Amino acid sequence: MFRLKDLEEVAETVFDPAVREHVSLHFYQAPKRYRVRHLEAPPALLRPDLRLVLDTAQDLELIRGIYARLQPAFGDTFGTADVIWLLDREPELLGGAGGKRRKAGR
Repeated sequence: MFRLKDLEEVAETVFDPAVREHVSLHFYQAPKRYRVRHLEAPPALLRPDLRLVLDTAQDLELIRGIYARLQPAFGDTFGTADVIWLLDREPELLGGAGGKRRKAGR
């Protein structure tokens, strides 16, 4: 999570294309300015085989598929456990994305 004021500061002062694309990159590159903490999901939600990002049209298609299936039952209140449940039952939603792709930063 990032504080809004920090995101605004980066948006106004940093013009490096890599930082513009990878929003967290600047925070890792400036550890004296920003405190970075790594959080781990509780064991029941820890799924390193899954990664939900919105970088490509394929990612957007996956997210839309998740919403299309979960929103009718839960509205906007579904959470991580619901998404994991859905992807375990409908792995075809992952298509080629597999949730495993990671974009290279620097």
